[in-house]
Formats: sequence, C-alpha cells, structure tokens
Amino acid sequence: MLKNFSERRYVLAFSIRPIQDFNEITHHFLETIFAHLYNTKGPQNHQGIKNENMAQHHQQQQSNGGGQNAYHDQNNENSFTPIQEHIMHILSNCTSEHGLHIKSIAQQIGGAASFKEVKSAIDWLFAEGHIYSSKDDEHFAIPSNY
Repeated sequence: MLKNFSERRYVLAFSIRPIQDFNEITHHFLETIFAHLYNTKGPQNHQGIKNENMAQHHQQQQSNGGGQNAYHDQNNENSFTPIQEHIMHILSNCTSEHGLHIKSIAQQIGGAASFKEVKSAIDWLFAEGHIYSSKDDEHFAIPSNY
C-alpha cells in the first residue's frame, strides 16, 4: 500500500512470502483489477458475478494455505490473545474506509482491557501486518482480504 503521511511517501506491505506457484502472480493481478473495478464501479450483480463469489474465493484460498484468517495467522501456530481477537472483531465490523481511532477501539472494548493493553495489542497487530494505519497513525483498519 502506498501511503502519504506528513508530506512523506512510503510503502507498507501487509504480507511478504516466497512465491511457490507462479499462478499466484496472475491471481494477484486479477484480484487487483477486481478490487479496482469494485471500488470504482461498485459491486456487479449481473452476468453471474456476485459479491458472494469473492467471499467464497477468500475462504477457499485460506483453506488451501494462502492468505490469512482474521483470527489465526496460518504462518504462525499461535492464536491471537483475547484482546487482539476482540480488536480484530471490532475492526472487521467497521464500515468506515478510514477504520477506527484507537480511542474508539478502547471504548468499545470497555473494561476488558486498559488503554495501554489495547495500544500494545494494536501495535502488535500492526507490526505483524494484520491491521494497518489508515488516515493517520491513530486510525486502524483491516485489509480487505480478511
């Protein structure tokens, strides 16, 4: 993802892994085209193309070992902590393209964790590529492939 913050441009990668099948490159290009068309022209509900197809595709990709699950990283045998899982659940239900502010996430978690614990969990999720910062360093969202 190309980001622009404080008049500086940088690239943020969510997941880097070796290519095992070169069909992954073609798949990536097709998925990128699909995402662009979906974001610019909206969902296509005609000619057999449905929004459910993309969700089914991601479920198949995850079961085949590609991609990541929002609650379990297939490259890591450890599951998320309860706080991390709660944060992922909150962000997966967010409808804003800018995600949620860290204070809003902490408020939704309520008394289950302190602000410091929420910030620590968000920092870990961010560092591991499960979430990304959106419009500034205090707003977070989940990548669309989760």
